[in-house]
Amino acid sequence: ASDLVVSDALDAVLTEVGPLLERAYPKHPSTRPTSSAVCLARAMIDAAPERRWSLPVLARACGVSSFHLCRAFRQQVGASPYGYALQRRVVAARERLRTDWTISEVAHELGFADQSHFTRLFLRVFGITPGEYRSALPSARS
Repeated sequence: ASDLVVSDALDAVLTEVGPLLERAYPKHPSTRPTSSAVCLARAMIDAAPERRWSLPVLARACGVSSFHLCRAFRQQVGASPYGYALQRRVVAARERLRTDWTISEVAHELGFADQSHFTRLFLRVFGITPGEYRSALPSARS
C-alpha cells in the first residue's frame, strides 16, 4: 500500500512540474516557422544532452552567427540554447536515475560540475532532490 502512495505522490509531483517546464521552455511560442538552424541546433542538443554545447560550436555547425542563432533560438523555442541544453540534461538525468547508476555517476555522465551542482539544479526544476526522487520510485522499494 505504501508503494502505491509513494507512486501516486511521485506522479502528482511530476504532474505539477510538467506545466512549469512547458511554461519555462514552451515548444513553439512563436507562430513563425522554426528555422533550419534552430531545428539543427535542437537536434544536436537532443542527440547528445550530456555534451556541454557552446554557442559558437552550435552556430558554426548551423552555418549562422552566434548572435543570430541565440536570438532565433530564443524566439522560436522560448529559451536560450544554453537554457534548453540544461533542461535536456536534467530530463536525461531523471531518466538515468531510474537505473542502478549512483547519483554521482549520473551527474558526472551528464557533464555537471559536481554532484551538488546537479542536486541544486534538479531540486530547482523538479522540487525534490535526486535522492528523494530515486527513493520515491516504485522499483526502489522492491
